[in-house]
Amino acid sequence: MPDDTSAQDPASPQHLRPPRKWLKWGLIIAVITTPFMWRVIAKPISHPILTTCCQLAVTLPGYIMIFYRLLYRTHIDDDTIAVHIGIFRRKVDAHRITKLAITPNCYVITDESGHRVRVNHRAHDVDRAVLHLLVTLHTRPIDLPEGSPDHPDWPTWAQHWRNIFATAIYDNHTSYYATHPDALAQLNTLVRPPAQGWAY
Repeated sequence: MPDDTSAQDPASPQHLRPPRKWLKWGLIIAVITTPFMWRVIAKPISHPILTTCCQLAVTLPGYIMIFYRLLYRTHIDDDTIAVHIGIFRRKVDAHRITKLAITPNCYVITDESGHRVRVNHRAHDVDRAVLHLLVTLHTRPIDLPEGSPDHPDWPTWAQHWRNIFATAIYDNHTSYYATHPDALAQLNTLVRPPAQGWAY
């Protein structure tokens, strides 16, 4: 796979983990704060509850960052969008997406079986999942953050999201599209409403 992410095919499978800075800063926080935490644990009676709570609030984030880096994985391929946390796994069928919701940091994607995953929409390396959403909007109506397909404004909402998805994919893969005109033509097709109506 090319080292330059802008030269990578956005349709290629992606196996992702949080950046190393999570582990780096988690270790720094844990190393600095853990000795103080042990002192609080060793003599709990001599420390007010507020002091204990404040120490926990400072120490725990370090360990959360470490475990997040070590255990959290995202896998996106032609058929599934999956999130792994240690031995636990959540996945959705990428061909059966029925709903898109949004939080400040994530797309929440639901399939027709009710399975749900969260994908960080601020990360450039989840474009395979964004491409799945763009393809979905070209093939069938789904619930969007603004409302359901039976709302009269749904076509406008859908076009808004098509523009967002296509722009994000293109901006993150400009070198790839500069050398693959057929892929660019396909992206331009997906950003337009389906000419023949919905295919179920």
